[in-house]
Amino acid sequence: MNKLLIIPIIIVGLFILRCCRWWYVNHNIERPKTLSHTMIGAIEEREMSGHLTAYVTVSWTQNQALNNGFSILADYIFWNNTKQWSIAMTAPVTSKKSETIAMTAPVTSTNNGTTYTIGFTMPAKYTLATLPKPNTQAITIVQEKTRYIYVWKFSGYAKEKSADRQLELFKKALAENKLSHAPDFTLAQYNDPRTPWFMRINERWVEKK
Repeated sequence: MNKLLIIPIIIVGLFILRCCRWWYVNHNIERPKTLSHTMIGAIEEREMSGHLTAYVTVSWTQNQALNNGFSILADYIFWNNTKQWSIAMTAPVTSKKSETIAMTAPVTSTNNGTTYTIGFTMPAKYTLATLPKPNTQAITIVQEKTRYIYVWKFSGYAKEKSADRQLELFKKALAENKLSHAPDFTLAQYNDPRTPWFMRINERWVEKK
């Protein structure tokens, strides 16, 4: 074999192995259960099971809010809780733009006044009684009920511009299919930052009316 080909072959092989690892991790991480679903064109109507979610509210741009909000949540799930337990990673991480800030939710503010609520799903084995409590008042634990949502899937990096572009496509599809929905939209991201763009899974959610 030509020695000049050895290094490229090794690099490609390592990349393939890394992709296999990302695929395994992304497809085996715990997610909220889908109880039923149907397709309406490109839109999925999903019945999502109830689950616990940890929320924190920050004021920033979308990307900065997600990074800073997740850092606060990661601190909680890795050790900074009343039992000093490590809580298993799940998916997705959610973000929702809001115009109002809950009185109980401290806010990290910048010159950008837009606020985002960042959410992290708790493993299904926990209840409100057994889940370790956060050591900071910045985090609120919410018991989500079983709900029906409309879902718009897309791949790649969900940066603010691309996520907003997908949101407009989602809204257009909802209108074309005459689907009644709540006013607030959620961005759900399922992958860790190291996952390549072509393997990433993102969704836009909105609750069905």
